[in-house]
Amino acid sequence: MRVRIETERLILRPFVPEDYEAAFKWCGDPEVNEYMIYPLYKCAEDALLT
Repeated sequence: MRVRIETERLILRPFVPEDYEAAFKWCGDPEVNEYMIYPLYKCAEDALLT
């Protein structure tokens, strides 16, 4: 079941393949990744594969 939660200021939804470039930008940032459980992305395709 895919749930979408929408408020006036926020939309929460499952990731879609089109999101991979944006995910790479923040998952490839060492400062952001310091607090994450997944490995640092080295290229945008890494975001697509996870």
